Amino acid sequence: LLAPPYNTPSLPLDIGYSDSIPASIRRAVQLRDRGCAWPRCGRPAAWCDVHHLQHKKDGGKTSVTDCVLLCQFHHDICIHRRGWRLILHPDGTTTAYGPDGQVLHSHSPPTARAG
Repeated sequence: LLAPPYNTPSLPLDIGYSDSIPASIRRAVQLRDRGCAWPRCGRPAAWCDVHHLQHKKDGGKTSVTDCVLLCQFHHDICIHRRGWRLILHPDGTTTAYGPDGQVLHSHSPPTARAG
């Protein structure tokens, strides 16, 4: 009834706990974020890793709502070494909280204009 890509098999986007991120979740996160989700970072999706907002060892789930794209600097340096925390809001925007009280807000995601 539907034309591609709407007639493809359904794939899970929330699998609970996993040692790896399945391709279906990775693709959905890439489509949502389109690049590094860190506020005001412009690095493209090809330069990014999928990051669990709540680490797996702390009970984080492997789902689209608990994963974001982050470039290597924001993932490895800011999150894992310097202790920043990133929050994903339901509208796709993010807020980064620094260890010394810093707060950075992203812009709203782009919207499609009516044609």
